[in-house]
Amino acid sequence: MLFFAITMVVLALVLYTASIWAYVISGRLYSLTLALFGIGFVCDVAGTIAMSSLRSGVSMSTHGIIAWFAMMLMLALLIAMLIAYHEQRRMESRVRWFAVSAWVLWVSSFFSALW
Repeated sequence: MLFFAITMVVLALVLYTASIWAYVISGRLYSLTLALFGIGFVCDVAGTIAMSSLRSGVSMSTHGIIAWFAMMLMLALLIAMLIAYHEQRRMESRVRWFAVSAWVLWVSSFFSALW
């Protein structure tokens, strides 16, 4: 179960990073970018649930709190990206800024687990 959890969270890191930076660099939100981000979110949730099951519940440590908050931000970002994708250009600049901010928090949560 630990191997599965680690694999899912690392895969989420790769997919989040690829999709967010592809979006930021290109300046446009494409369906592939959105799909990669959505798969990353599914991997994040699966990895987080697997990690929680190993600990017999949710951790109230600093890492645990930041991790859950970061995952909720990623959910909000996924919803915002879906809306921006359908609105075409109206929200894209605000969503790009939010995407980078959410990614920075998520990555800091990821690396805080390593210390």
